[in-house]
Amino acid sequence: MEPTKPEPPVTPVPVVPPPVVESVPTIESLPIVTPAVAPVPTTPEIKSKVPFSPKQLLDRIKALPRKIKILSGVAVFLLVLVILLMTTDPGRRVRNTLLPSPSPVPTETTQLPEIFDPSPYADDPEIKDIERKLSEYDKAMNAVQLREDTLRPPTLDWNVDFKKN
Repeated sequence: MEPTKPEPPVTPVPVVPPPVVESVPTIESLPIVTPAVAPVPTTPEIKSKVPFSPKQLLDRIKALPRKIKILSGVAVFLLVLVILLMTTDPGRRVRNTLLPSPSPVPTETTQLPEIFDPSPYADDPEIKDIERKLSEYDKAMNAVQLREDTLRPPTLDWNVDFKKN
């Protein structure tokens, strides 16, 4: 092998940029761009606007961990509760929307008319007999003892002591 000779050092030479020519672009100098036309999909290739079906959504929900299901259920419940509380006013008393109708004011009559025989049959012996039988029946009904003391439950001893002897 031959010994290699060291190369002489390179002296840097300043690089001069090319002169800048300001020119206004013309229509002819601009590149021609042709728009790319995408093929129009046919009916079988059109995808549904829904990203996934309800069955897929249910499968995704079933795949979630149990803790996330519980937390999301509590969050939904609290959201519904907050919406209900915002739409109702729980602190206000319910006011009666029905106004009482004005009733006639009672007036005192100074003189009552005398009542004579109410009916020509008031002194009839059959009517008097019916009145007598009704009064006897009423007295008999009031005399009946409906309470049966032998059927009552016995009285309880209320003096109960739970202390140990």
